[in-house]
Amino acid sequence: MLIALITSLIIDTIYSGQVIAWVPPYSVSACQTMLQRDFGGVGMKDGISYLALQFWITNGAGLNKDGNISSGNFDTDVNWFRDWGHKYGINVELCVDNYVGGWSWPAAVSSFETNRSAFVKSLVNEVNRLNLDGVDLDFEGTITLSTTDRDAYYAFASELSDSMHAKGKHVTVASFSAQWNAPNWDMWPTLFQKVDAITSMGYEQSGLATDYAAQRQHASSAPEKFMIGMPGYDGTWLGNTVTQQIDWVVTDGKIGVGIWDATLSATAWQTADVWNRLKSIRSKSVTPTIARAQMSEKESNGILICRKSPSGIEMTISTKEKGEALIRIVDGQGRIVATTRGISDGNGAMSFCWNQTLGGALPKGCFTAVVRLNGNDYIQKFLVF
Repeated sequence: MLIALITSLIIDTIYSGQVIAWVPPYSVSACQTMLQRDFGGVGMKDGISYLALQFWITNGAGLNKDGNISSGNFDTDVNWFRDWGHKYGINVELCVDNYVGGWSWPAAVSSFETNRSAFVKSLVNEVNRLNLDGVDLDFEGTITLSTTDRDAYYAFASELSDSMHAKGKHVTVASFSAQWNAPNWDMWPTLFQKVDAITSMGYEQSGLATDYAAQRQHASSAPEKFMIGMPGYDGTWLGNTVTQQIDWVVTDGKIGVGIWDATLSATAWQTADVWNRLKSIRSKSVTPTIARAQMSEKESNGILICRKSPSGIEMTISTKEKGEALIRIVDGQGRIVATTRGISDGNGAMSFCWNQTLGGALPKGCFTAVVRLNGNDYIQKFLVF
């Protein structure tokens, strides 16, 4: 068995086609069941990039646990979803909302504006405590957004993103799908500069025959960070089936899909046709586009080297960066075939080994090792033959 190295470089992360699904606090068991379902050889494990746990409610400088699951099983439930997601290379996020007896914009403002830095610290601490992969912001206001609130939201998104990215974690945002309410599509160009992804919340009121093209236009500054929200509770809306709606996204080739919610209560979503389409979208998000073949010494923060050893494929990343690294092996079809995590202390090399015991031999083919650390991807392609 031989291994040939194809290229080694570090690039800024360039993703296309992310897919997010949410777990409502009142549907924990139903979501656990659906996440494990097999739809003719494919499932949710193959098609989603993010799983957002809508289990937290904002409370000024702090967080409250949603009353539906605030019992002694809270951490157990979170850990189940985290462990399931990490098994399949899926980012599992803390989702915080402002549903305080109804969607309360003043409650959101109290956190992201009045208590911004303290609230950021609370989010960071909870993400770290539960070993989650980032934060999804679901602050919703059926209001006319003031300039003061808009700018405060930008400042909060920036501070939170800086804190999360320093730890190799993510920030995603749920937004209204047009120019009304808050946040809205007029905010997307600025938010795209700060956060990792935005999902529009049009659901059954948005469709390929109505406003998908308009949303896509407003996301044109970073389409790879944009996900169109679709209703997991409807199989047909605004004159088109779920597969037709998803096909519009597949054809676009850049944007992704958001699914409310992971219960997939409409049976039309529970098919191989749907999840093979979503799998094809997600496959683009786990195989970063190699934008440059060479990097100058000034641009490079480290290097990833893969080599054959008796125990498998040994991978060593030498870097001065510190933080938790997400390590994935992607095959030539864009499928994640192995995933793990490691810690870089910035003082030397971090090593790990890929060893699949398939008849005592590694599978043959072209693979890509992707190590995500502090918002950058260290990439090494290698050929096993």
